[in-house]
Formats: sequence, C-alpha cells, structure tokens
Amino acid sequence: MSSLKYHIVAFVVVAIWGSTFVFTKMLLLAGLTPAQIFTLRFIIAYVLLLGYSLTKRFRLFSDSLKDELLMLMLGISGGTLYFLTENSAMNYTTTTNTSLIVSLSACIWLIRKTSFFLCRSEYFAYFCTIKPIKQL
Repeated sequence: MSSLKYHIVAFVVVAIWGSTFVFTKMLLLAGLTPAQIFTLRFIIAYVLLLGYSLTKRFRLFSDSLKDELLMLMLGISGGTLYFLTENSAMNYTTTTNTSLIVSLSACIWLIRKTSFFLCRSEYFAYFCTIKPIKQL
C-alpha cells in the first residue's frame, strides 16, 4: 500500500510539471514577459516552501552566511537561467516542442557521453569518426 502512495505522488508531480508548460504559454500569450513569469513562479514556490517549513519544523536557512550566499548564487545561476531560457523559448516555438526538448535533453546528454567514452576504445573508433557520415 505504501508504494501506491509514492506512485500517486509521482503522478501528481509529473502532472503539475507538465501543466506548467501550458500555463506558461498562456501567460506569454496574455502579455507577460519571461522574467515576470519566472518571478511569479519563484514567489509561489517560496510561499509554499515557507508554509511547509513552518508546519513541519523544517530548517529553511543554512548554517552560515557563506553557505547561504553560495545557495543564493547557485539558485541565480542555475534556476534563473534555466527558467528564463525555457520561458523565452515558448515565444519562438510551441509548448510541445519546448517540453520535448527539455525532456529529451537528459537522454541526448547520456547518449553523447556514452558515445564519447566508447570512442576512446579502438574498437568503436570507426563509428565515431566522420568517415561513416561521408559514406552516406
């Protein structure tokens, strides 16, 4: 019974994550900019996380100011750039294309990394060169 609970939670998370693409496109068509949408998403997430931390006695801040500043910089450089580029991409393509590119980027990276390490051996070197492409 407990594994069913985790499956339901996973389904809800995937459904919410998938619906954010549609809502982002709707907000862009309504006239909001990608930066405004990112700010709204950040505020909503912050309020929900703050509410959760207050009810569960969850520690919200780091041990030191140095760790807090590091987390701030990581959030700005990683999350901000990701969501701004994702929201900006919605202006130039469809929601379906954006969600497929985001979903498949991990798979594409895995294939590229695997082929790089396979090409380091002599057996697979032929498949990673330009020769097979020129023969087409």
